[in-house]
Amino acid sequence: MPSSPAPLRNLHIFLAKEGYRDPDVLLSERDSYHVEPVRIRTGYMGLLFVKPSSPRPPDWLKFFDGSLDSTSTLPLLLTASASAVLIMEVAGRCFLLTFGYGRSMIADGVVESRFGLKATLNTIHQDKLRSLDRRSFERIQRQTREQLSRDSGFHAFGLNVEQDLLCAVVGTPDIEIYGNRLAGRDALSAYVPCNLEDVPILLEWYLELSQSDRYKTLFPWVDNIADVTDRRTRERLDLELCHKIRRHDLADIVLTPPDLINWDEFGYFAYRNSPTAARYTELAWDDYFRDVRRPDDVTPERLRSDRIACARGDGSGILETWGLHRCVAGELLLENDRYVLSEGKWYRIDQDFAARVVTSVQNMACCGEALPPYVHADEESYNRAAAESSTGRWALMDRRLIRTGTAHGSIEFCDLFSDQKRMIHVKRYAGSSPLSHLFAQGVVAAKLYHGDPAFRRLVNAELPASHQLSNPDLMIDPREYEVAYAIIRASGRPPSMPFFSMVNLRGAIEILTGLNYRVTLTHV
Repeated sequence: MPSSPAPLRNLHIFLAKEGYRDPDVLLSERDSYHVEPVRIRTGYMGLLFVKPSSPRPPDWLKFFDGSLDSTSTLPLLLTASASAVLIMEVAGRCFLLTFGYGRSMIADGVVESRFGLKATLNTIHQDKLRSLDRRSFERIQRQTREQLSRDSGFHAFGLNVEQDLLCAVVGTPDIEIYGNRLAGRDALSAYVPCNLEDVPILLEWYLELSQSDRYKTLFPWVDNIADVTDRRTRERLDLELCHKIRRHDLADIVLTPPDLINWDEFGYFAYRNSPTAARYTELAWDDYFRDVRRPDDVTPERLRSDRIACARGDGSGILETWGLHRCVAGELLLENDRYVLSEGKWYRIDQDFAARVVTSVQNMACCGEALPPYVHADEESYNRAAAESSTGRWALMDRRLIRTGTAHGSIEFCDLFSDQKRMIHVKRYAGSSPLSHLFAQGVVAAKLYHGDPAFRRLVNAELPASHQLSNPDLMIDPREYEVAYAIIRASGRPPSMPFFSMVNLRGAIEILTGLNYRVTLTHV
């Protein structure tokens, strides 16, 4: 147990991967560091590596050049950013404790990812969380840090356990000897009373915490989605991705725009920056192979260096350009783990979670009314033609924006509204962002139509008499309505959906069915 009394210290602890012990491997620029052995009363403890730094005037002092009295002592101010790493072995594992800017001294890919997160989750009280970092996989990926004014549980953060990746957490341990406060990500930051002699036993405790499965009982959703932070694992995944491309094994590997596209301005995609480059209305591997390079020539480096341009339809220039790697959406297995590539980032997906998501989407019914095939230039033309050919059954609501009076601003109620009370939302397939936008729009519109009489009145004003509510001030019965999602696949290729789009659709299904709406999915 830590000796008493001892001052409170903030320890920043990394755990090296199994078998990693050599400082030449653990540290970058190893030869430029000064090294000192560290000893305590019980003997040798480890090696302290210090990055030399020379005192210099702080950068902000330049802001006052020529404006200070010549007798001022401020120009004599000096500052230095000291950095150090203590490497030591405890219980057969190697730890790295960083001081100052010591994190920058550690080589990429040598520490255990989520060591600190697991250790923290395994000891903090479930109602004593103070802060968390998360990444949300909605139509726009958001990285968020939330802090509470006092300790509370996960429920206070509004965490969506199926759409949010938990990146870091801060809380109070339920056993005092672990510290007054723990913060866990890849590293563990422990605010704990200790002296140098106490560090070995603390590290042994933290190692045991990180290896426990207790968090899986309290927070079973934590492992649903894991950001792949290890550089070497990402490199292996990129190599396996290239192997699949070379084998033309592309059933689960597609090209898709990583950002939302304004189809009103869209003209074409091009794989080469040349006036003579071929122009395409969709992204496809066969076109890339024909226009840029053969499958055998694809490498991780070329996936990053090759570019895709999204050009304006009026010939006035380029809307967006992306590296090819950002446009690859795919899933693959590596050593029995399922990984997803989305917008240039790799994620590890829990197998049971993935199976639940895929099954829920595959079991969705199709729209109760047959939708016409897509033989049109764009969504607007398709929706207009569908409404005109329906002999009055479908009211055209595409591009008729309804004020919500909320943070959502103005939205479309739907694209086509059936006289059978079906709200049909149509979207041309172009990757996860547009699909997630489609699902979110369906949820927002259905919730407002159910609960907001002002919104119902505005919708009524845009509908033909045959489709209007007799009294929009009365709440509707959602059991009479269907929210129908229709995804256009203009190429005629077999329908598929990126994993995170399926996650978002599953979330939409839960919300809408919770309101008693029917929800369907149809590929056009």
